[in-house]
Amino acid sequence: IFFRVAMKLWSAFVLLLAATAGAREVLLEVTFDISPKDQTDTGFKATDALQLYLQSPKMKWLRSFHMLISGATSNKPQRVALMAFKDSQNWAEFEEDHLVKTHALFDHFWLNSRRVLWHTVEEDVTYPERPRSLERPGGFTWMFKYSLKDGKEEAWKKFWKEKLGAVITSLNDNEGFVESHAYSTSNFLKSYQYMLLWEFLGMKELSEALYENDALQAVMDALPHYCSDWTSAILAPPADENGKQIGFFYPAAGADSEEDKEKGEL
Repeated sequence: IFFRVAMKLWSAFVLLLAATAGAREVLLEVTFDISPKDQTDTGFKATDALQLYLQSPKMKWLRSFHMLISGATSNKPQRVALMAFKDSQNWAEFEEDHLVKTHALFDHFWLNSRRVLWHTVEEDVTYPERPRSLERPGGFTWMFKYSLKDGKEEAWKKFWKEKLGAVITSLNDNEGFVESHAYSTSNFLKSYQYMLLWEFLGMKELSEALYENDALQAVMDALPHYCSDWTSAILAPPADENGKQIGFFYPAAGADSEEDKEKGEL
């Protein structure tokens, strides 16, 4: 009885969250550690759940990463999965459709997990965009999260706008920069309410953009004035047994554009 009641309450909460969030593309960020076992006593494998995920018309794509730099002062899961959905309603229906397999996945294989739902934020500027290739599929990603101090929202927008031109110029000069995406979950979290993802083709280009970039350093130096908290992580794509990076998108049945599908066909 408790399980049935709990499931009903969870379903109601998920649908309420979807209704309040609006029709923006959402990103489910999952951090976790991998279990040493390959399957359960019944033969269920993690890939069984993931294959079902990718067959869902509610999901657009899935990517996975290793954590190179965690940005944490305590133990933190060393794997990251990102799952994209057209909007929060599709995410809510996806979660309800896969409750049993999701519980099995996180109970047995994706351990110490944390899940955060992010909503896409439209940026006021145009970042450079460069294609991935079979030889260089990308996936090296800087993940920057922060929250603003009370009353600093407008001052931060003005400061960021003033500094962004020089940052964009530096990324235009970086031939390994792939794309930028911004997200927010400010209505549901007090800390780390905003997230910026910058993807690069390789670690060399990522390192140049972060550590040899005076324009970005000027922004980072000013963070204590505007931000109540901030952290950054560096994610790397997994590699096959020969050491070749696998930075692909895995398109799901809900991929709604040729762009989503092409990313997975590299």
